[in-house]
Amino acid sequence: MSRGNYKFKQSDIVRAVKAARAAGLDPRGFEIDPNGTLRIIVNGADAQIKQTNSVNPWDRVLLKK
Repeated sequence: MSRGNYKFKQSDIVRAVKAARAAGLDPRGFEIDPNGTLRIIVNGADAQIKQTNSVNPWDRVLLKK
């Protein structure tokens, strides 16, 4: 029996979860749409990326507007 024609591989999911962790998010699961779209579900009410102590110079420019 054939496994079907999937638009993703396990390595794609592993790569996406690792990227979410590297971005400071806490992944708790994932969803895959029938069209192959992969969504990472993260813990937290707003799921914001943890900020570092570094300041982006463009933040000051944008705050002046």
